[in-house]
Amino acid sequence: MIPDEWVMSDWELPKNQEEAQAMFQYRPTTLEQAILFVKEGVAESKLLEWANFPKQQAISLAHFSLGMWIRNQLVYGYGSPYTKELEKSRLQPDDISSIILDALWNNLNGIQHSPEYYIKNKTTFEPPELIWD
Repeated sequence: MIPDEWVMSDWELPKNQEEAQAMFQYRPTTLEQAILFVKEGVAESKLLEWANFPKQQAISLAHFSLGMWIRNQLVYGYGSPYTKELEKSRLQPDDISSIILDALWNNLNGIQHSPEYYIKNKTTFEPPELIWD
């Protein structure tokens, strides 16, 4: 079960040109910048709590909350230079957010890999096993 406090509010479109310029002023061009973007947008305590889960479980838990926030912020709409580059490799939005979540989890746990590692070894979202009564 995803804790309520992990669910991000929906991304709102800018209401005027000034809001749009401020909102899209910073768009990550690298995986490292995408990680920083997420770290700046989410409370550190929540990220550290999330990083304590085993990696696959953490990525699955975050798919419909933090992963959706990443997709809304960095993939859909205007996107970012980094995610637009990944889309050229025919990666789907879910794959792109999973790559960023994988890299973020590793970063928070002190594990470093090259950006190419994440594309080659991408961790895809796997829905939790359904348990029926």
